[in-house]
This record gives sequence, C-alpha cells and structure tokens, in this order.
Amino acid sequence: SAVDYSIKNALGIQLKLLRNVTAKIVDGGISNVSLLVNASAAEEAAGLAGRHKIPIGLHANLSEGTPVCQNLQQISTLINPQGFFHGKMGFRQALERGQLSMIQVHMKNP
Repeated sequence: SAVDYSIKNALGIQLKLLRNVTAKIVDGGISNVSLLVNASAAEEAAGLAGRHKIPIGLHANLSEGTPVCQNLQQISTLINPQGFFHGKMGFRQALERGQLSMIQVHMKNP
C-alpha cells in the first residue's frame, strides 16, 4: 500500500533525494507530498512534479531558510544578517530579547 509521507524536508532540499522520492511517487510507494516553497531545490521539485503529473501541496515555511517575499528579503527583524529566518529557537530568543517587530510578525502571519 502507498505510504502517506510528507516530504516537506525532502522535496526541494536535496536533488538526489528529490529524484529518489519522485521515483517512489511514480511507483506508488508514496501517495501524498508537499513542496517546501523556500527550499533550495523547490524549482526543480516543482518541475519534476509537473513532468510526472504529481499533485503537490504547498508547505509554507515561516521560520527556516530564506523568505520568498521580497519585502522580507530587505531589512527585517524576522531575518538574520545573512538573510535567513532565525529558526524556531532563534525566533523564541529574539522575541524574549525584544528584537522582533510585532508589526512585521503580523505582516508575516495574516
């Protein structure tokens, strides 16, 4: 039977793993997938899904990696100096230190 498998941490992160997961989907071993939209190989993952007619869900990532929103790619309290989100623990620490703009937090989470 097909295994329900959320590949939010696989589809769109590593190309080799992405291709292996795609083969499993085509073979029927994986039945449900989601695409981590800000992952490094998201474009490749979307292309593979389109070529193989694989239905995908979109996984919105609001704490890890880089933002896809151009407004957040600018100076923002939600990202570090390298342009990445703070991460789950980093957000908690920045919140405790009063380093997050709550206006930006509300804009990020409508």
